[in-house]
Formats: sequence, structure tokens, C-alpha cells
Amino acid sequence: ELEQYYQDFILEFTEPEVRDIDFIVISGNEIEKTVTPSDEEISNYYKSHLERFETPEQRQVLQMVLGSEEEAIDAKNALTKGQDFYKVAKDMANQNQEDTDFGLVSKDMLVEEISTAAFSAAKNKVVGPIQTDLGWHIVKVIDVKPATKVSYEKAKAEIVSDIRRDRAYEAEQDIIK
Repeated sequence: ELEQYYQDFILEFTEPEVRDIDFIVISGNEIEKTVTPSDEEISNYYKSHLERFETPEQRQVLQMVLGSEEEAIDAKNALTKGQDFYKVAKDMANQNQEDTDFGLVSKDMLVEEISTAAFSAAKNKVVGPIQTDLGWHIVKVIDVKPATKVSYEKAKAEIVSDIRRDRAYEAEQDIIK
């Protein structure tokens, strides 16, 4: 009977579970507003992240590789007479357009001998023959994209934002710890 009475009036014998919880809201955006980087900090950031604010000169380079110097000279002569680079590359080097066109490249993306020649040549100039371990190369620069650099003054607002965001993140982590 006692068990039955308990089951019939169970709500009178139990209380809901209660928890006392405290929490805080950490807002990185609010913390960012309190950060004021010094001019020295901003300058050091700019200097240590120059690669982010500079783009090296890039060139669109066409290249064909031939087996001998004589073949390379013949190919260059054909180009000098006005023949299409892709046609000469297909006919004389058995290369398709995809194999021939490097696209936009920076100096450090090419083999040194080709890089030196391509980045010394004027736009639309055919250079070569150039010998490498891979064979004899004829190169043509078809486009030049000059190097760019974002000035310190133009980069300053972005740098301040980055420093603020980094500091806010660090502060959040410290609070969490």
C-alpha cells in the first residue's frame, strides 16, 4: 500500500532538479575597441608582413622545349618571321597550348636560366635558345604585370584591425583559461 500511495502521489515527493549557473559573454568585438596599437607596433607589423603588401612582377610566358640547339634556332627563326608561337611549338616541339603557356608567373617560379631570360625580355620579345637540363628552350613574354606595393599609409588601417583582432583573441583565451 505504501508503494502504491507513493506512485499515486509521486509529484508530491519529488522536486524538480535545479542548477545555479553563472556565465559571462566574451565579445571579441568589444575587446577590440579597447586596443590601441602604437605607431611602432604598426610599423613593425608592416615590415614583418611585407609579402602581404607586395606583389612581385609577373609575366605571362610561353615556352617550347626542343631537343637540340639547331632545332631551337630553327624555331626562333620561324617565330622571327611572324609564325604563331603555338603553331611552331606544336609543329617543331610537339607541344600543345597547355604545355606551352605557363600563364602568369613570378621570377621565383621558373628555372633560373629561363627566369633570367624571361624577366629580362621586353613584352612580345622571343628569347633563346636557352639551354637547361631539360633541353633547349625558346621563350616569349606575352604580358607583363608590374610589381605592386601597398604603401604603409594605405595598409595602416588594415594593420590596426589585424592587431586589434589578434589582441582580442589573445585576451579571450586568457579569460577562458
